[in-house]
Amino acid sequence: MKKNKIIIACLLGLALILEMPSQALAFKVPIHGEITQEVLGKFQVQVNGESFKFTQYAIC
Repeated sequence: MKKNKIIIACLLGLALILEMPSQALAFKVPIHGEITQEVLGKFQVQVNGESFKFTQYAIC
């Protein structure tokens, strides 16, 4: 009996997730990609007086 309740709860949860609008399920990837590229492009670290930053290849 308990196993049936768990299965029903899982199915209801899955149904709720599948019925959600797409905006509620995930980030808008293109917007976050642009933000990430902009931030990582400006990110710089100093180690023992030497400057390091992400290459363009690593960012894309």
